[in-house]
Amino acid sequence: MAQTDSGDHGSVEEPKGKYLAFMSLAALGIVYGDIGTSPIYALRESLHGSYGLAHTEATVLGILSLIFWSLIIVISIKYLAFVMLADNRGEGGIIALTALVSPRSRAAEGGQKLLIMAGLFGAALLYGDSMITPAISVLSAVEGLEFVTPVFAPYVIPITVLILVGLLGGLVVGSRFMLTNPKSREVLDGVLLRLPLLGTIFRKSAIVRFARTLGFLVRRGVPLLTGLSVAATVTGNAVMEHSIKGLIVEVQDGMPLSEALRASGVFPPMVTQMIKVGESTGSLDTMLDKIADLFEQEVDRIVATLTSVLEPSVIVVVGGGIALIVVAMYLPIFSIGSVIG
Repeated sequence: MAQTDSGDHGSVEEPKGKYLAFMSLAALGIVYGDIGTSPIYALRESLHGSYGLAHTEATVLGILSLIFWSLIIVISIKYLAFVMLADNRGEGGIIALTALVSPRSRAAEGGQKLLIMAGLFGAALLYGDSMITPAISVLSAVEGLEFVTPVFAPYVIPITVLILVGLLGGLVVGSRFMLTNPKSREVLDGVLLRLPLLGTIFRKSAIVRFARTLGFLVRRGVPLLTGLSVAATVTGNAVMEHSIKGLIVEVQDGMPLSEALRASGVFPPMVTQMIKVGESTGSLDTMLDKIADLFEQEVDRIVATLTSVLEPSVIVVVGGGIALIVVAMYLPIFSIGSVIG
């Protein structure tokens, strides 16, 4: 829902519902996935033979100590205490912060352009990071073949390139197939609707779009059958779209809309009861708007609750993950120390 601010920020669109859930999951995967793999790369490169560091217990412990305190200082202190305070209405990232740049006078327009260019340059660095991170991950894994036999040494780079091309090609082809093939998309959307908690968000978000669109069309005098056909396409879920389009024939034969929706099995009883009241009182468009408002509030409440629960859980999980990484790195060191001693 758009909210207008009388200040310099203008009009912004706050992420809600399924969009907010997807954004949160993607951000967590990117940020904490990168945090978890970086110490492994750092340890490997520090002990690489080209740097001339002796493989002793003191050297390894010193490197791990630097990694550990870097994680504490950079993540816990710098990131959580300072960086997360810089946001645009709760949304972080360099593009969101660049959107806050607005000149207070004509003389400041030059500075605004400079800041915007700096923000775009910083955002462009994400493309480099998105290519370097998976490439290093795959390369590090393939380099392990050299320890099996030196015969694989000349083929490390070609094998890495083939794996990356295959992964990216498979991702593109598979995503296009899943999104364009009706049957596969319907299977995927059906799985999403059956997910615990998230399925409720997906279903209610689709109902909000359906009720809002159908209510607007009915209010504008569009025939009910045409409105159902149009509203079905905006649900964003192939299962619900197929069910709504399937009941058009039943409504055309004289069945009340509420009964047809109840028979479809994809709409909660509250929706069908409210639509039945709207049909009997001649205020179907008003009742559809009330349904959309009610379910939109429920989606926002569920997402807010999920976010409040997820935040401390993520901190605990990430802390545990970092602890496991540290323990996994320290155990071999203790074994090496006992051998050296």
